[in-house]
Amino acid sequence: IIPSAVAKYMKRNATIRELIKYTHSDLLVDGDLPPMLWGMKVLIPKGINATSVEGATVTMADLWGKHVVMTYKPTDGSIDTPAHAYMFRARNWLTKTWREEKKASDFIETGVIQDEVITSNISGYLIEDVIA
Repeated sequence: IIPSAVAKYMKRNATIRELIKYTHSDLLVDGDLPPMLWGMKVLIPKGINATSVEGATVTMADLWGKHVVMTYKPTDGSIDTPAHAYMFRARNWLTKTWREEKKASDFIETGVIQDEVITSNISGYLIEDVIA
């Protein structure tokens, strides 16, 4: 997982471009890094957080900062296969809809029962403050 701030730096870095320019024909496809880099799948999260007070000028901040996460994800997720993290879901998404005529409103309620668990401390790695 390479945050967008780090990915922008990597795209412009001459050393990185030199290392991959002859091995990746899809270098900088759509302005982003290639989907596979040094044998690892590249994910660039796009999540942002509105950090301003309601009603004030909108201020957006990157959720991921400048930390890169390297994690192992097996192709077949089973209980006996080690992985960095698993998402355990008790049931699929449930959606309920109903109408209340007194309020002249339609209501929609959704929910899911799940837990995200880091299952192994040796199959993932966090590289902090990759860029200054």
